[in-house]
Amino acid sequence: MKKEKSETKFIFLNRYNNSRDILKISLETSGSKIVSANEVDNKKISTGFFEAEKRNDGIDIIALVATSAGPLLIFNSLQYFFELGRTKIDVGGSEKLSHFIVSHDSELIFELLYEEKVGVGSHPYNQGREDVDFYYWLSKNAGNPKLYDGYSKKMVSVVG
Repeated sequence: MKKEKSETKFIFLNRYNNSRDILKISLETSGSKIVSANEVDNKKISTGFFEAEKRNDGIDIIALVATSAGPLLIFNSLQYFFELGRTKIDVGGSEKLSHFIVSHDSELIFELLYEEKVGVGSHPYNQGREDVDFYYWLSKNAGNPKLYDGYSKKMVSVVG
């Protein structure tokens, strides 16, 4: 009897403030890989963004994905659904070294230290920190019902 191979479904996300990088991620295993935008058909890209931070022993991947169940945050292998009024996102510290903190009813979900995001003023659309800093943008929008509406939709998934 031949055993059927299970097929992994991937989604593709744009990098925040960078159209050259695409994240290919499995929502089943949270395995991911950053690929060139040239390798992915635009029609296969889901609503959402990702950012990646290098650390001594690897890389941290943080992503926001629109799903039919609402906005999903992915922190490496941890998946967390936003809840309006219960999810709080803060960015503290300075612009040189910031502390990104996600909590649910005051219980810590995830935190990350990251270095300053550069690029304010380098492009007509990059006029403020929220235009270049994904974490800062999330912290400013986590309590906004429009974020929940905009990130509550079916995602595009690709088998293979």
